[in-house]
Amino acid sequence: MLRKDRVQFLQSNMKYPTTEMGRNLLIAHVSFLVHPLCIITSHLESSQERLNQLRKVWKQIKEAPEDHTVIFGGDTNLRDWEVVHDTKARGLPYGISEVWEMLGELEKSKYTWDTSINVNKEIPHSIRLRFDRLFLRAAAEGAQLWPESMTLIGLEKLKCDYSSAITSLRHQKSSVSMIDFNCYGLHMIIQLNESQCFINKSLLINEI
Repeated sequence: MLRKDRVQFLQSNMKYPTTEMGRNLLIAHVSFLVHPLCIITSHLESSQERLNQLRKVWKQIKEAPEDHTVIFGGDTNLRDWEVVHDTKARGLPYGISEVWEMLGELEKSKYTWDTSINVNKEIPHSIRLRFDRLFLRAAAEGAQLWPESMTLIGLEKLKCDYSSAITSLRHQKSSVSMIDFNCYGLHMIIQLNESQCFINKSLLINEI
């Protein structure tokens, strides 16, 4: 989500040559306070195809014009070891940074998939993973956009109504307290000199 009074939309495109789950890579070029910005989002697949899709994300980020700041945000389904040990990608490409690492790897904003707290998924063992991620490539020239903070959002439980098939699993209650999604969202504040741009990653990703 971007503030319309600060961002001018220029163009967008969508692509993935191969996909097993109907996923797309969405790219939008905008002007933020007259500074070019490229925003990329995708919900990577839950199969190993996600690593091929991740490499396509890297390619799009690296090929963006040098005067553009590039931000990717989405549900990557990645495990940490996949990024490190991917024989073709070998970690983050040069010039691309992960925002969580840039901001000091804070524990409170680490796990966006945490079944020890978010009980929407009935899984017998607690699982804590960093599925949702933000990546940034700073512009090589012109104004610099830089992350100031990142926090988890969507942690509050809401009263939700479900179909009879679901509620039967919840002791026949007509409404239950649930978190809105299986994954938490990420809220990042980015600074440009004395201005700020607010980006809500949870509304950028393709939730399927």
